[in-house]
Amino acid sequence: MGGVVCSFWGFVLLYRFQSLRVRLLFPLLGVAVVASLAVAAASYWLADRWERAQVARRYQEIESTLSAASFPLTPLVVNSIADLTDTDLITLDSNETVSYTHLTLPTTPYV
Repeated sequence: MGGVVCSFWGFVLLYRFQSLRVRLLFPLLGVAVVASLAVAAASYWLADRWERAQVARRYQEIESTLSAASFPLTPLVVNSIADLTDTDLITLDSNETVSYTHLTLPTTPYV
């Protein structure tokens, strides 16, 4: 009978510690996983927002520099500026039609 009581109490103690482990470890792991996913999502969102603002600011600076230029925007100048800024530039004339680009534009309109 002493062996049965010891195995019974051993089972009870083992079950209680497993239960405690399950009740403490799994919620903590769950919170850690959710927190890491939240940090990753916030980091992605902030980095994307920062990058878009940087690109917009860069294009705005290029546009303001070119609109204040005191020299004619010849094809050679546009190509040089496009190479220096690593951008694709298109110049428009006073009628808002493309006067020069170093891109390959389609000649037929899309239907």
